[in-house]
Amino acid sequence: DETAHSKNGTWKLGEIKALRKTRIHEMIQEILSGRVVEEERLIVSLPAGENKIFSIKGVPLLNEHQGIQGSLLIFADITKRVELEDRLKETNQILERTVQDRTQEILRTNENLRKTIEDLHRANRDLLHTSDALKISNEENIKANRMKTEFLASISHELRTPLNAVIGFSDVILMGIDGPVNDQQKEDLKSIARSGRHLLHLINDLLDLSRIETGKVSLNRKNIDAHLLLEELHPVAKSLIADKPIIFRTDVEEGISSFHSDKDKILQILLNLISNAVKFTHRGEISISVSRGFPENHASEAFLQFTVSDTGVGIREEEIRNIFNEFTQIDRSSRNLEGSGLGLSITRKLVELCGGKIWVDPQYREGSRFHFTLPLSSIYAGTTETV
Repeated sequence: DETAHSKNGTWKLGEIKALRKTRIHEMIQEILSGRVVEEERLIVSLPAGENKIFSIKGVPLLNEHQGIQGSLLIFADITKRVELEDRLKETNQILERTVQDRTQEILRTNENLRKTIEDLHRANRDLLHTSDALKISNEENIKANRMKTEFLASISHELRTPLNAVIGFSDVILMGIDGPVNDQQKEDLKSIARSGRHLLHLINDLLDLSRIETGKVSLNRKNIDAHLLLEELHPVAKSLIADKPIIFRTDVEEGISSFHSDKDKILQILLNLISNAVKFTHRGEISISVSRGFPENHASEAFLQFTVSDTGVGIREEEIRNIFNEFTQIDRSSRNLEGSGLGLSITRKLVELCGGKIWVDPQYREGSRFHFTLPLSSIYAGTTETV
């Protein structure tokens, strides 16, 4: 009776119900005929119902005369090995698909990156062209602005001489030096003088603007007494509010005595702000206060803060953004006020030249408050510098 030997046990062929006996017998016959069976795999159903995969090898058994006297079949249970091989094959297939997918993704990414780089190069070229064009345009604008400023300065100087003559002769005639004038003529002469002075004020604004823009402003820094500075403003301020029921007040915080800056520029800044307040205040009060301030982070020196307040119509919040720009005026549709739109622009430039900053609080219908600061520098000898 043939016996099947396995690494996992020995079975008699008759005991393996589902064994492919036909093929086994064929293999035995082949072996008996002298052929060696290298390996064949068979799926066998064991008595317990479990399926096993066997590797079968066979060789002929020889006697001492080298004749074939039988066959030897070797059964090896390779079920787990086959399962591992199948899993490995499946894993390899998954890895191959993953690698292929990732490779395609990398190729797509590389293509997108290539296009992005090309777009960046193209954008960079466009940016360089735009930058060059802007540089040329900016140079042309600077040149045109310089020519405009020089023209304004030249024409303003040319206008001042005849205008001063018109104002002067109007005053002479009004005084009756050249003979008596009647009431109607006096009113006409006053109108001429008033219009002339207004025009002269506009011309002076243009000259101030041109000097600042061309860097021809000299700062003469000296020790300034804060109390005396405000006292000098009283006569001019009172003349501006003479025709209106307005009170003019000044206040200097206790402990503040003097500071260093350009006195003439500070006076011009304050007079510009007072004149602006008078335009928009029909009654009530205009005041100037001087106080000491300290930076929140204490990283820089203390400063003086000037505040010019009034009880006029105030300023809308949306008007503040451009209020210090050149040729900008607050909506005058209901105020019928004169002005060049340069006063506050010149004021801002003068404040910045003196090392400070200026701003305004939005208080529409509650008056306005303009603030500007100046560095509270230590006392030193007076100096003159061109800014």
